[in-house]
Amino acid sequence: MKTKFFAIQAGICLAVNLFLSPFSWAENSDNWNVEGMHGELNISGIMTEAPCAMDMTSNFQEIELGNLNNSQFIKPGDQGKKIDLIFKLHHCIVSQSRLQNLRSGAVSWSSDQPLLYMEFVSKRSDVNPDLVELKGVRGLGLRIFDENLHAIPLGKFSAPHFLNSGQNILKYSVAFERTAEKVTFAPFQATIDFRMYYY
Repeated sequence: MKTKFFAIQAGICLAVNLFLSPFSWAENSDNWNVEGMHGELNISGIMTEAPCAMDMTSNFQEIELGNLNNSQFIKPGDQGKKIDLIFKLHHCIVSQSRLQNLRSGAVSWSSDQPLLYMEFVSKRSDVNPDLVELKGVRGLGLRIFDENLHAIPLGKFSAPHFLNSGQNILKYSVAFERTAEKVTFAPFQATIDFRMYYY
């Protein structure tokens, strides 16, 4: 049985050059031979095929953590407080789906709900490849969890989500985790890309 899927990684690109004009386009069909100001609006984009539209606030998320205390990261495996990652999907359409869970082997299907997998991609920690590397410090990494607090390895699919018609909210989280290296103290930064696969 063939399975059709859509991979979404990027949103809409909008490029705009705008000069104010008091005249409508219909009134300016004379090759710009008008008195006063005139302008041109250029719009470009990418049309994608997907069962849902992603809320613009979900495309790019920036999380400021402030100062962290190393007292909660004494030994390898110690984790800090989990930080929520929320993804909002709109205008999800009704569609049939049937797919095998790549992690558990179980078959998921629905006559009216599309399925979605999430994949997180980032620079891996040299010490623990399941953790996201933190640029600027050693001894810590980031681990990603699904809404049931199961760890999601980098580059692997999450458990599948059945999507309802209309609006959906997907909840994930990240947490700092101590590695076997000695912890260093400095400002740090990490970037995590995500991909959504619809079936």
